[in-house]
Amino acid sequence: MSQTRENVISLKSAILIALTAVCMIGLLTLLIIKGTERQNDPVPGIAKEREEKLADTRSGMAEEMTSYRLISKDKGTVQLPVNLAMELTLQDLQQSTPRPSQVPVNPALPAPAAVEPVDAGTASTAGSDAADDESAAEEAAE
Repeated sequence: MSQTRENVISLKSAILIALTAVCMIGLLTLLIIKGTERQNDPVPGIAKEREEKLADTRSGMAEEMTSYRLISKDKGTVQLPVNLAMELTLQDLQQSTPRPSQVPVNPALPAPAAVEPVDAGTASTAGSDAADDESAAEEAAE
């Protein structure tokens, strides 16, 4: 009877340890999730201020892209809406004939020197490479 009582106690202990482990894992997971969670608005009102600033910037850009403006009266420079400027540029390119570039081009690079293939039977060993290089240099000098 004492043995069954010990088994019941050890079973209760095992269950208690398992429940404790599950709770600890759950608590640790909750802490990690809450700790890495992004704050929605760290400074109250800054998100709304940024949205307003972005909307103003976008509306200004849209107005600039779709309006006419005199840039320089002396030079006769004006700003056109982007769509009109693209159409005019396309018409200009279609009416003109292609011509060579006026950009100077460097002369072509010289062709690399021809390299003679080495036969597998006459290939030198690593120890005699320096001697072969010296004899080749002497032959080239003559």
